[in-house]
Amino acid sequence: MQSELTEFLDAKVSTFFPDDGRWKSSCFKRESTVSEIYLPCHLRDTEWLSLLMIQKYKLSSQTKEAVKMYINSSTYFNILRNDYEQKIVKWQIHYMLNNGENWITDARYGGDFYCLSPMCDYAFRKGIVDTLVAIGMDIDAIEEGIEKNANIWRDIHMCIAFDNQYNPRMFRNPLNKENHALLKEADGEFKEKWLQYRRYQYYQNHKVSVDKYGIVTNDMQMTEQEAKSLALYLKQKSDERLQEIQEYNQRINHPFQQTQMEEPDFCSFSDEDVLSRRKENKYVKKLQKFFQKVHF
Repeated sequence: MQSELTEFLDAKVSTFFPDDGRWKSSCFKRESTVSEIYLPCHLRDTEWLSLLMIQKYKLSSQTKEAVKMYINSSTYFNILRNDYEQKIVKWQIHYMLNNGENWITDARYGGDFYCLSPMCDYAFRKGIVDTLVAIGMDIDAIEEGIEKNANIWRDIHMCIAFDNQYNPRMFRNPLNKENHALLKEADGEFKEKWLQYRRYQYYQNHKVSVDKYGIVTNDMQMTEQEAKSLALYLKQKSDERLQEIQEYNQRINHPFQQTQMEEPDFCSFSDEDVLSRRKENKYVKKLQKFFQKVHF
């Protein structure tokens, strides 16, 4: 009986999971209803998966225990499930990169306007985790997807974070074009070393996941002494640059002041904090209309 069922399911499950990782906002409800639309919410729920499999392949309800055994023991099924989970994480990253709506943001990192924050790289990563955990995804699968796709989101957001802090174009007076030249771009060497330290911080915060799923860069492998020395350099350069920005704002009599957000120490978060630091978040609103009003 079990061998026959295994052979039958092996021939069927190649089409059990969708071809892409797209999911619907209804997944936030995490309904127990056995329907393919809720599959992303129940990928590690053997009971629910067995019911969907019985429904999909028109099996007898008496086979449920045998189907559950298949789900728990089949290497082939688990490979397919993992592949689908990775599709979901990658789809979520691309969705967020393209201003997709209804993912969970954290007020500590800028909330709905996270991309204007000097912590937007923290906000983006945490948004992936919090959103997919909220729909029932496995945390290890999420971490795997984040690190395997780090090249498409991490450095981009680190660069934006730096510019939000040290190249605040949005605070320039669009009516006074002559004053635009008064604030030069931040020093290129300062930016590069800041990014090196940011990657080091990232590794300290997510070491387990990077070691297991990602790529450890040279920047991440600085010694503690090298990191401390670099941090002192960056503190001096940061103070100098923020002073330049303040003087610039005073020169043009700008009514806005740059919002400063305290950057965390390099050991402030651990991998376990991915879940433990989750609080009530609100969903992001579409920023497109706002950005049309902002002068960059």
